[in-house]
Amino acid sequence: MQENITGNFDHLRRPHTMADSKGMYNGRSEGLLWSHFLTGGGRMRLSSTALDATVLLLLKQYSGSRTRLLRENREVVRLVRENKRILQTRGEVSAERRERGLTLLLSFKKLHKNCLELAEYLDEETPQFLQGELSKLEELNLSIENATSNVGEAVSPDVWDDEEMQQFYENLPNIRDFIQSPTDQLHEPKANKQEKITEKDIVESDSDNDVECFSQEINDFDEIDSPLSADIKTQLELFLNHLPQCVNREMIDNSAVNFAITFISKNHRKKLARTLYNVPRTRLDLLPLYARLVAILEPAMPEIAEELGKLLKHEFKFHVKKKDQINIETKIKVVRFIGELVKFRVFSYIDVLQCFKRLLNNFTHHQIEMFCNLLETCGRFLFKHPDYTSLIRVYIDQMMRVKSATILDPHYVTMIENAYYQVNPPERPIHMKKKRPPMHEFIRKLLFEDLMKSNVSNILRLMRKLNWKSKELASYAVKCLTYAFKVKYDNIRPLADLVSGIANYQDFVGVQVVDGVMEDIRLGMEVNWQEDSQRRLSMVKYLGELYNYCLLDSGDIFNVLYSFITFGVSLDPDSPSSLDPPENLFRIKLACVLLETFGHYLDSKTGHKRLDFYFVFFQNYYWFKHSAACWDSKKAFPIEITYMFRDTLSSLRPKLHLYENYEESLIGVESLKAEFMNRLAKKNIKTNRELEIIQEDISPGCLETRTSKENNVFCEIASEATSDESENESNREVTSSKTTCGNIKEIGAGEPSPPKSIKENSIDTLSTISNKNEETNTNIQHKSKELAPINDKVQIIDSFGDESIRFYKMFVRKSHQANTAMAIANFVRAMSI
Repeated sequence: MQENITGNFDHLRRPHTMADSKGMYNGRSEGLLWSHFLTGGGRMRLSSTALDATVLLLLKQYSGSRTRLLRENREVVRLVRENKRILQTRGEVSAERRERGLTLLLSFKKLHKNCLELAEYLDEETPQFLQGELSKLEELNLSIENATSNVGEAVSPDVWDDEEMQQFYENLPNIRDFIQSPTDQLHEPKANKQEKITEKDIVESDSDNDVECFSQEINDFDEIDSPLSADIKTQLELFLNHLPQCVNREMIDNSAVNFAITFISKNHRKKLARTLYNVPRTRLDLLPLYARLVAILEPAMPEIAEELGKLLKHEFKFHVKKKDQINIETKIKVVRFIGELVKFRVFSYIDVLQCFKRLLNNFTHHQIEMFCNLLETCGRFLFKHPDYTSLIRVYIDQMMRVKSATILDPHYVTMIENAYYQVNPPERPIHMKKKRPPMHEFIRKLLFEDLMKSNVSNILRLMRKLNWKSKELASYAVKCLTYAFKVKYDNIRPLADLVSGIANYQDFVGVQVVDGVMEDIRLGMEVNWQEDSQRRLSMVKYLGELYNYCLLDSGDIFNVLYSFITFGVSLDPDSPSSLDPPENLFRIKLACVLLETFGHYLDSKTGHKRLDFYFVFFQNYYWFKHSAACWDSKKAFPIEITYMFRDTLSSLRPKLHLYENYEESLIGVESLKAEFMNRLAKKNIKTNRELEIIQEDISPGCLETRTSKENNVFCEIASEATSDESENESNREVTSSKTTCGNIKEIGAGEPSPPKSIKENSIDTLSTISNKNEETNTNIQHKSKELAPINDKVQIIDSFGDESIRFYKMFVRKSHQANTAMAIANFVRAMSI
């Protein structure tokens, strides 16, 4: 019973809490509880005793609710986090666990709401753990639901590697813009469809009506198509036969629109799904286009995507369960088709994760290839998806652990590593482009981008226009001309041709380029970094091409060739060299590249002989590497090095004797060394004999005797020359006398003076020769005195030997000068110089 008691009940109000003193007290909430017990004008519905009992009951109820809320909070947090862990480790969460977690979360939300209201009425403080805890749990559970739900939502642009890929997989034509059919209204977007599923108990009757209406309309369309079944069937066959010819995005889009407009029967859709499923196993290039066709038709015709997905999943499970080692191409086709459908978001994410898990359970043979192909197709897409990054990382880490723990074929190891690094490539620092002056960029563009065999003349014309007087620009141009490793390998010869053309106008360019190339080759041998292998090959090739364009001598080439087999090389197996360890065969490759580049252009006999000598030492170096202890039955000597070595030698010397082992090559080297020592010994004996003769010749007595001998020789040569000249003079006098007489008769001149006789001419010639001999003796004595104290002039004194005398006779006899004495003087002057 209620007692109507009037009065002021302010003394019954609860005192203010600490929140009031901090300014957080809500004045409105203070009277909420009293408004339930007071009528208008402050009249009370309950007695004071009943009111006190009710307040105490509410406080007790609030305390119990708060305890229960704490307990349910711990249970919900534990279950949701456990589901999260299972999802990350296994890739899926069972439906029972998801349902239990959702039920606990809904119960917790309801209890949380009631506790908040009761705390507001009783003017109690809200528990601190409830602040923000509910939102975190909702987000955690939502991520689990998203990971296990069907796909179809839009993805972030960050999951695509480039814009072109994003346009292909996301920019799809809206099929509803091309068709006007009553069935369009039956297929709602996926978001609305999911809303109907979540609210199934509310709109259950409407959903049944929609299904009945959809079935009726499909039957109506089947009846409409029945009179035209023959024509439609023919058109469908033509359409399906034309599908393999759709090899680009535009053609497949037109085919999708054509199918949506022309073929609207359910049977046609099933037949299309069957045709797409039966794509030839060798036409993997059609899989992305067929997946795009399904994605375009999916908003209006979801049966195609559903039917195709069922067929692919059934075949995938069949192959995995059968565990046979045949039909690998068909298996690869299935997993790649699934991967393409995943990227178009018409295949369930949870289904493809289950495919990964099934393949990892038996990671052997064909399952490895299927897993790697599936990972290469859609692994990168799922890895960059924010909801599936952790899941894919778990799978690829497990894959790498299995690879490390088991012994696999090298083919499978390479395939696993390629798939792993394609999905999760190693992080590289961002490369900032270096800012260069415009002229430097121009030079780099000419040499590293535009240069090719067909435009060397044009590039040369532009390079000649550079300001070569500028030291800074000229040095940078030479630097770019030296870096042959920055151009394509096929453009190294045009680069050498360009350097040869520039060197005709700028002499220093060729010298500096050759020096830079040889220095880079030597630096590569000193450092011996594996990452510079391509650079070293390019520079060696460039050096050979520079020789072919006559920018350096063959001696420099042979110095580089011998440095490959001698610099830092230790032939003692017990003390290997760090610069050229036994397992390092790169120098053999460098030598073969250089020999193949310049060997065919070596035309001198000396060069050919030096090349034959080098082949002996090169074979010895090759067989020393081949006989190293690091090569055995498990790790055989690389067969490609053997082929390169033999092909190089046979191309340059087809008849060259090739050694068969290291011992035979040692015998060849020792025989060649013995031959060289014999030649050197003979040369040393001859040199010693010449030194003794020189020492005798530089003595004063020998010089005087030699001078008298030279004088006698000169007189003998002069007499021979005089006799020859006398005969010629007699012949000329006879002829001239006849001519003179004839001329006098014609002209009528007086008597001519009588010509000199031969005896008088000889006397004059001998007197002239004697005078010249005296001058010659004086010059020879003077030169001998000057050359006696100088060691480096000894060869000039020794040159007046038998060979000089013969040359002297030939010089006088073949001289076209009339005066013999003048010829003698000219020769003496030449010999004295």
